[in-house]
Amino acid sequence: MTKSAVFQCFLVLWIFSVFVQQLVFRDVWPDVPAGDIHLVGVVREQVDQKGLMQRVRVLVDSIPGFVQLEIGPYPVLQVGDRVKTDCTLTPIRDLNSEEFRYDRYLAKEQVYVVCTGYGSPQVIGVETGWRQSLDRWRQAFAGVIQQHLQEPHASLLIGLLYGARSTLPTDLVDAFRRTGTMHIVAVSGFNVTVVANAILLLLTTTFLRRQRAYYCVLAGIGLFVLFAGADAAVVRAGIMGALVLTAKQIGRPRVTVTLFLMAASVMLAINPRMLLDDVGFQLSFAAAIGLVTLGPVFQCWFVFLPKRWQIRSILSETLAATIATMPISLLQFKTVSLISPIANLFVIPWIVLAMSLGMAGAVVSMVAPSSGTIAFFPVAVILEIMLTFVRVFAPLPIIDLAL
Repeated sequence: MTKSAVFQCFLVLWIFSVFVQQLVFRDVWPDVPAGDIHLVGVVREQVDQKGLMQRVRVLVDSIPGFVQLEIGPYPVLQVGDRVKTDCTLTPIRDLNSEEFRYDRYLAKEQVYVVCTGYGSPQVIGVETGWRQSLDRWRQAFAGVIQQHLQEPHASLLIGLLYGARSTLPTDLVDAFRRTGTMHIVAVSGFNVTVVANAILLLLTTTFLRRQRAYYCVLAGIGLFVLFAGADAAVVRAGIMGALVLTAKQIGRPRVTVTLFLMAASVMLAINPRMLLDDVGFQLSFAAAIGLVTLGPVFQCWFVFLPKRWQIRSILSETLAATIATMPISLLQFKTVSLISPIANLFVIPWIVLAMSLGMAGAVVSMVAPSSGTIAFFPVAVILEIMLTFVRVFAPLPIIDLAL
């Protein structure tokens, strides 16, 4: 047995040990008593706004992990804000329903208690740092988009750029789910891979050799992760996209397997709860493995399709990711979209163009606010085309395979 095989076996055993450990200690976490408190803490995660409520993750000295604070919409909180408010603590064990173990979902995010307030929080200070600066810049970026684009185009563009989808209308979210295109408004490994492949193709067909283009795209993925907030889900998506890109660059299956096992081991060492309770982690790895293993097979099957506009690549990779993630989707969601490969074939080609035009429009609007409407017109057209395809495919009958 080679050293590489021995190392792979060691990594597999490590992942299996995490699996056993999670089976035993899955529902063990710090207990926080319920009751009313005067909360003082620092906002550590991006703010999620929904209607008349904003949900934030707050770090409080006297409470283990994070507190999920659900509070009124004003003032709008930002990462780094030090806030105080009166709220009611509810342990996560009391939040379950028959359909969903919400406690496990929150525990893997290191949230062990939810605090619900009915007044307005008071900002009593602001911490500074690179994450705070990025969050404020991202908020300004989103504000420019919302100022010059109508809904749902503004929310769709923001979702494409950094995965914020809380402002999307419910009917549109349902349409994305039914067509299997929800990944385009989430920072997913598949989404990062699609954009990275398009940029790599552009660079290699213009002025850069493939090796240099590969390093440029890796650097671009890193910058994108920072821009999107660098939280756990975003970092995971960036790692998955970089791994798939590296696997294609190396072209050696044994090395690819080792890279994937190493990435999984490091992530699970940081947060072992992801293995059983983070569906995003499971889907990302399954999709990435499908892209690397099944993608080339489907490329050979669809040799009759044209390479122009990446039609063959998009259909092959979408089908590979769909098949690889199908068992997890059926197990977790009890349904999987059978129309997904076709819907993605019509939607994905527009992603890179929409993101490029959207970022360009935002920059132009920041420099020359009076030209914002004109600057955003091209991306508005592209976004409307994408929405039209989603709406066309969503109502089609018999598109779900349910358990």
